[in-house]
Amino acid sequence: MKYINKYTVGTIILTLVILGFTVDILPDRINVELPSTVCSSSILRVTKDDFTLKCGNRIAFQADTIVEYFKTYGEDEWVRNFRYVGRVKKDITLELFEYENKFDIVRTTRYRKGRQYAEDGTLKEIYTFTPDKVKISYEYEVNNKAKHRISMRIKKQYNSYLDAFDPNGHAGMLTGNTLSYEGFGDLSIDPTVTLHSPATLTVQYNEGDTISFTCSCNYSNESKLTNMSLWWDALNESDWHSNETTTLTANTTTTYSKVIPHPVTSTFPGTFKWNCECCRETLVQGSNCSFASSNFTVDSRYKPEMPVISSPNSTELNLFNGSLLDWSAYTFYPGYIHKNSTERNETIYINWSAGELRDNKTNIIWNLSYYGTTTSTRIYDTNFRYSTINTTTFALFNVSALKVDRWYVMLRACNALNETLCETDTLDIPIDIFDYDINITTGETKIRFSPQPTITKGAALGQTATKGIISVDWLGNRYPDGQINLSINHTGADKCMDIYAYNSNTPASAVHLANNTYVTVLKTTDADPDYIWLWATKSSCGTTTTNFQLDLDLFFGGT
Repeated sequence: MKYINKYTVGTIILTLVILGFTVDILPDRINVELPSTVCSSSILRVTKDDFTLKCGNRIAFQADTIVEYFKTYGEDEWVRNFRYVGRVKKDITLELFEYENKFDIVRTTRYRKGRQYAEDGTLKEIYTFTPDKVKISYEYEVNNKAKHRISMRIKKQYNSYLDAFDPNGHAGMLTGNTLSYEGFGDLSIDPTVTLHSPATLTVQYNEGDTISFTCSCNYSNESKLTNMSLWWDALNESDWHSNETTTLTANTTTTYSKVIPHPVTSTFPGTFKWNCECCRETLVQGSNCSFASSNFTVDSRYKPEMPVISSPNSTELNLFNGSLLDWSAYTFYPGYIHKNSTERNETIYINWSAGELRDNKTNIIWNLSYYGTTTSTRIYDTNFRYSTINTTTFALFNVSALKVDRWYVMLRACNALNETLCETDTLDIPIDIFDYDINITTGETKIRFSPQPTITKGAALGQTATKGIISVDWLGNRYPDGQINLSINHTGADKCMDIYAYNSNTPASAVHLANNTYVTVLKTTDADPDYIWLWATKSSCGTTTTNFQLDLDLFFGGT
């Protein structure tokens, strides 16, 4: 994913507002603040040594990182690596990368092999901050195939939840206050720290997050235990069902790692319940099962339903002229073109449909933008950003100042409570904005014919079987669709010379160009460029060549 901006910790002090976050970039750290649903505010501070997650004025979580390798020569043991730091830790970089819908803080540290001067590898620690949660990704590129261990040393923890689950398959081992992951070769690990309120038993997650449900089963006669199951209603509040069952042979604590799914009903309240059921054998009933005394609740945020752009859906909607000549596309496309008494044909209707957001009727933030094939900068419709729940609606695509290009319209629907949860639809059929120019292929200022005194439909000089003497060049990415009427008129020609024209090298089908009368010679276009062939018929005209002027005009037709 290509970032929009990059900021590096150094001598410059910056305060930015990115995606609603207040970001301070200081000489030795990056601070990020965001309104919190749990605290008065949540603050993430990343220095070159550690990171801190604050809940209001209290430190909720603070930790640093150590890296080790397993030495197999001499006495087998774990050996702690040391950092290359330099003066004022200049060899440790701390950067902020801004993307379209998120940002990452990245700390990059080079490690020596133990106390040696040999380099062991480079560790990237990536911190992705969302309301009340920070996801840490460790990416360790090593220079050898020894076993390595990355450990998070927890300095402080208060009212926060550490999810040690790693979707890449590395098991987190928590010993005391140290959470460790180990493996051979390059390591990629993703634990998560989340603020939460123990009193409400509610943790807020996003659709697609992997969360851990931990349950304990204890029974005096543990040999009689049979299984434990995770139950939830995450898809439909009326569908309370077992999600996964684990076989038991003794008292145990089990963690179920699950991905928050997208609800299936539009009436979903935005939160779901979960509980664990423990079962044991009995002589009388065959089995006996029981749940925890109360259900737990997960407060989640969800993506909107996928919006679908329904129009414009015509491949013929591309007859726009970059030089804004006076013609009316509205006449041919009234269903697509917006026009009123005070403005020209400068906007196109963009129609779409979308279902409700399945998140307790949370509002949707709509974002309309468009981008060209050769225009790299995306243009946002700044007037079109509102919150609503709708089934059909429309917006206006402004084409008045756009460059000649093939333009694609993109509609983005985001959850108003978390604008990183979005669905996007892009108009498959581009809208062409093109200009045109008409050139004489010989490059001369006048079209010439044979100087012979008599000739019957003689071709213009410089004209070939494959290229006519007039070239119709479309300054766009392709030729326009629909009916294109190109008319030619000539004035001041020698009275004994008749001019004929046609859109292929077929003299027998050519149309006569009467003096001071426009005649259509090209009704449709199927190439870029198109060509017009000219012929002249002369009788007893001496040796004249040309003494006339051509006028060309372009009209748009079609349905």
